[in-house]
Amino acid sequence: MMEATGFGVLMLDASGRIAYANNAAADIVGHPVHSLVGQDRMAVLHRGMIDEPEGCPLQRALQDHVSFYGNDHFVDIRGNLVPVAVTTAPVTGGTDGDGAALVFRDRSTEVSEERQRHDALSMISHELRSPLTSVVGFSNRLERSLQTGRLQVEGTYGEEISLLAQEARRMRDIVNVVLDVANLERHKEVEAEPVLLRQVIDEEADRLARERPGSRFTRTGEDDAVVESDERYARRIIQNLMENALKYAGTDAPVEVRIERERDGYAIRVCDRGPGIAPDDQERIFDRFYRAPSRSAGSSGLGLGLFLSRRLSRRLGGTLSVKSTLGEGSEFTLWLPLEAPDALPAEQTQEADRLIW
Repeated sequence: MMEATGFGVLMLDASGRIAYANNAAADIVGHPVHSLVGQDRMAVLHRGMIDEPEGCPLQRALQDHVSFYGNDHFVDIRGNLVPVAVTTAPVTGGTDGDGAALVFRDRSTEVSEERQRHDALSMISHELRSPLTSVVGFSNRLERSLQTGRLQVEGTYGEEISLLAQEARRMRDIVNVVLDVANLERHKEVEAEPVLLRQVIDEEADRLARERPGSRFTRTGEDDAVVESDERYARRIIQNLMENALKYAGTDAPVEVRIERERDGYAIRVCDRGPGIAPDDQERIFDRFYRAPSRSAGSSGLGLGLFLSRRLSRRLGGTLSVKSTLGEGSEFTLWLPLEAPDALPAEQTQEADRLIW
């Protein structure tokens, strides 16, 4: 049965050596069957595990004699990494003690197709971004000139100019989200540098004020708050929270942005006085493509902004949460540690692999 299956099968003895390998396993890693049997498991398992102080989840599962399912890499006969989907299970009652069974398949083709899809998506999005920048810039200028009275138009042209500016901004936001998702899929490392949180908030508030005349923000809290983090990711989250708050803030009160020291890091709280979010929706709004009914009426969006923001916050070692009361408004809190993690934890890496597709 194990020879008939298309999956690779390895049986490990109590010492961690390979006691059995089927032909599919030998084909995937490029070793003859007879050369695999008797080798230590580390001859096949990803050598990066040796360099990780706490080990990876697969290695820990084998050491702790528990089951595992997920994506990893094995090492072929030439020393190259082969992406695999692997399942393990402990085998008890052997004559020499407990062993383990590993069943795996080669993911090289799907990883290559996924990379090609992401590259194509990034290329198309980048090509769209340049002309969109011009369209957004000129339409915003027309809209501002109309609102300040420098431009006089007849009939419905004023409404059409405002609609043009609004839809151009929406198109730009969609392209940016698609690019962010593609980049997050492809680049898992965090490029940490000192990030002055107040400066990021001020720059985003100024940008929104230029694009959306009448927008108002109050900024309070720690002016000199600095974290070692990836500014690209941190800025994208803050930008998304401020844009969302502005969308739902209403006209009675400005959006409030506070920076507070919390635990070993800083919390950025973005508060609006909009319709609020029902309790049952407060976790679901972070799901892919989900839009809360109480907030979606009269607004547009893909339902990806908060989904992306929460995953970016986890990439930075932080958290993103919400508190809200219907009819009173919402408070989103981004917490960032003083120092971002050097690498994404393995369980989050596997989750990121499934991000959008």
